Amino acid sequence: RAHRVQGFGGTVHLNSQPSGATVLRDGVIVGTTPMMWTKGTAGQNYNLEYRLPGSVPLSFAMIYPPAGEILQYTRSFQPDEPLPPDTASMQEKISQREFH
Repeated sequence: RAHRVQGFGGTVHLNSQPSGATVLRDGVIVGTTPMMWTKGTAGQNYNLEYRLPGSVPLSFAMIYPPAGEILQYTRSFQPDEPLPPDTASMQEKISQREFH
């Protein structure tokens, strides 16, 4: 006899520019963009991260949608290149203020 799992929500489409990013959900690899995720728990908070070689990882939080709803999360990667000198010094000042 099949046991029906309660609480599944809608559908989430995970995309990246460029595609082919590794997708982590709460720290666990779950696939590669583009991908469709259909087995989340409605109303549950999840932490997602996209990783692509040569790029800064992209992290974001989301709440899984209720049944019948479709969400799409597209994130664009920036190349992991050194910042221009002015920007780098500004980033360092911001980092020091936030973390020290």
